[in-house]
Amino acid sequence: MKKGFTLIELMVVVLIIGILAAVALPQYERSVKKSRTAEVMMLLKSISDSQQLYLTTFKKCADNMDKLDIRIPAENLAADNGDGRWHYSLPTQDGKNCSAAATNSKFFPGLTVTIKANYDPYKVCWNCSGDECTDFLVMTGLKDKAC
Repeated sequence: MKKGFTLIELMVVVLIIGILAAVALPQYERSVKKSRTAEVMMLLKSISDSQQLYLTTFKKCADNMDKLDIRIPAENLAADNGDGRWHYSLPTQDGKNCSAAATNSKFFPGLTVTIKANYDPYKVCWNCSGDECTDFLVMTGLKDKAC
């Protein structure tokens, strides 16, 4: 009697592995996307808090990140080049209404996430634009905190 596996047995094993991979891969991609949304929310909130501190001290919004009490790696401040990182900026500020924006064209094409902090009355709200905006707000639980 020969030892080993038949072709049918090997094909069944490969089929089972393929089915498991087909089920696991979308869940893995969703988990990665969720972690990337958590990253942007945390950092935008930190930028907003730092902006509020600057506003309280100098009575105006900071016009660049160097003036804020927060350090962001230089590669995250450059223009979005599709490298998969979130890229942060301070859009044109409106007196005492400060905002910070983030884009990630590789994983969230066309999506811009913005946090706005209004000074009087003090209120922080989130906004986004782009095709994946609704999905992003639902995924992050921010649908009810949108501007």
